[in-house]
Amino acid sequence: MADGSGPEGWTRSGVDAAALGPRRLRSLERMCDDHSFATLSALEITPELRCLEIGAGAGSVASWLAQRVPQGEVVATELDTAFLPDDIANLHPLRHDVLTDDFSPASFDLIHSRAVFQVFPDAASVLLRVLPWLKPGSWFVLEEIDGAPGVHSPLPQLSRANALILDFLERVVGGDRQHCRRVPMLLDQAGLVEVSASYRAHAVGAGSPAQDLIRLSLAQLEPGALRSGLGTEQEFGELDAWLDGNEAVDYSFVSISAWARKPRGQQ
Repeated sequence: MADGSGPEGWTRSGVDAAALGPRRLRSLERMCDDHSFATLSALEITPELRCLEIGAGAGSVASWLAQRVPQGEVVATELDTAFLPDDIANLHPLRHDVLTDDFSPASFDLIHSRAVFQVFPDAASVLLRVLPWLKPGSWFVLEEIDGAPGVHSPLPQLSRANALILDFLERVVGGDRQHCRRVPMLLDQAGLVEVSASYRAHAVGAGSPAQDLIRLSLAQLEPGALRSGLGTEQEFGELDAWLDGNEAVDYSFVSISAWARKPRGQQ
């Protein structure tokens, strides 16, 4: 097995490598959508709003927003829009890099992003780059997924699996493993007001979205992790086998939802 994969085009766990990305995104949606929808439902979403979804993934949040702004528009950005729906009239997928591409100032009434800013080494600078796109008086919603709780699990396999994910984020992707802890503070330091946050814990266990997300995440990062010396092929195999049959329940992730309003006089 080269780089920890099975037969060519397939991962160790028997997932078609071409389907690994969308399957992982769907697991993330199953785990986090209820929390995201509850957060957004508490805000003032009126039918005519123009919304921006940064890093829309497979499009569950963008689709949900599109239903709630029937006279408005949802722009759903991604580096690769292949997994986004293209059959919703007021949802517009857009290939867009938040680090280099722009929108006109005050283009949107609501901006939402989930599990994107944590991959950046300097999320605060990216936030300051994005905020001019938001109209004064409008909401910015920043959501992240923190794997740190799983690192402290008494289940050694869960602890090691989440440590591998965070090590990969930091050492290979270049993200900030401490970012999730600072999300509300990030909004406050950017000059936003009415900052609030909520948190929801997600547990592993047989059939849980969290367990599926860990397994698919490890399958996706394994080749790069092996090249970077973050683990061994044997270790990834043992973790995959454990995740395939584990029925023990323990916290693995915490999803963070933070929201704040842009001051009415701020450009």
